[in-house]
Amino acid sequence: MFARFTEFVAMVALSSTLRGWTALESFGLRYSEAVEFVSRGRTRPVTSGSLTRWMRFNDAAVLEELFLTGDPNRPPRVHIVVADSAPLADSDFIGSLPYPRFSTIGQDHPEIPTRWV
Repeated sequence: MFARFTEFVAMVALSSTLRGWTALESFGLRYSEAVEFVSRGRTRPVTSGSLTRWMRFNDAAVLEELFLTGDPNRPPRVHIVVADSAPLADSDFIGSLPYPRFSTIGQDHPEIPTRWV
């Protein structure tokens, strides 16, 4: 899932800063479309990764990650992560996505020590 160990460490650090934020995942969501949606009105993104890519703004992020199976025919998962989920609810773009799933970063894994996420 990561080209180098440093990419893994960067992803762990990113995930820790997104704890408690709302994540959206949907079938058919493309990285470029998600970046275009999230970047509207935002400036100064921070980017990283080659196999697992991400773009981070002050209050939002877009993540693209491969599935663990490594199946080349299966497109990567793309997530839109936001600090405030209200704009997602009012978005025509989000409303057009098939089977959107919302979750909270770090919420469903109480067995993981807080300092890790």
